[in-house]
Amino acid sequence: MTFAHAIEEASVKKRKPTPLISVVMPTYNSQRTVRQCLQSIQRQTYERVETIVVDRYSMDETTQIARQFNARVLFVTRERSTAKNLGARTPSIRDGR
Repeated sequence: MTFAHAIEEASVKKRKPTPLISVVMPTYNSQRTVRQCLQSIQRQTYERVETIVVDRYSMDETTQIARQFNARVLFVTRERSTAKNLGARTPSIRDGR
């Protein structure tokens, strides 16, 4: 191993992993706005972002649109605060949990 390679390897080991950001979106019949919101999330420059859509069994195309953006979709029957809490407690997909 060359000296330069050893320094580079040591530098890589010192870097801390980039944290995962989870965006939790409570929805209910939100097809008019969900696409714009998901596009905005997708345009962010931060790379480690996951989107969790917590839906109250929408009757429109909300969940289908969310899936087009590879958002994780969870379903609840209760109000918005319950939806946010469920999304926050759900283990990350990218962390393999």
